[in-house]
Amino acid sequence: MKSVNPLVLCCCLAGASGFVVAAPVEVATIINSGSTNFTGWNLTIRSDGSGSVVPSGRGIAAQGATVRPFSVPIELAQKFFRDVRAARDANIAGTACMKSVSFGTRLNVIWHSWTSPDLSCPVTSWLGATLRDDVSKITAIVKPPTGSHRIFLPVEPRRVPSLPPMRGAAGPSAQPLPYR
Repeated sequence: MKSVNPLVLCCCLAGASGFVVAAPVEVATIINSGSTNFTGWNLTIRSDGSGSVVPSGRGIAAQGATVRPFSVPIELAQKFFRDVRAARDANIAGTACMKSVSFGTRLNVIWHSWTSPDLSCPVTSWLGATLRDDVSKITAIVKPPTGSHRIFLPVEPRRVPSLPPMRGAAGPSAQPLPYR
């Protein structure tokens, strides 16, 4: 009698029973760095259309921040991942652009340790433009938090002003100090 390979038998039984092996789920992160005056966010998206968004500051998720789940159409998610793969394989380049110190943000996609150029600056290829359009469609559906926040400066110790000298008392002169 001829022996049957157990792996072949398992695959045949799985196919006959209607069991389908799912493709691995891809995961990417879209990061808006935020700025001095506006809250940024980290958006994690999966190829099945599910994901979560969390407010962040300077690209780092805020500790204790509320994670909000979301879902986008699976077709959009799969198109996004096709475009991310194409952009990475083509090694797209971006251009530097001038940004306000207080209001300038960065928008990047991170996938398998590859980081896209800043998508809020002009892109130099149609792949970059396509990826930026995908990100725009995803963020239009998700509506990540973009509220302003106030930066509180640390308390700075102030020097107590000295009292003016009394008339006739020896005290500091009103003459300015010499320039050095």
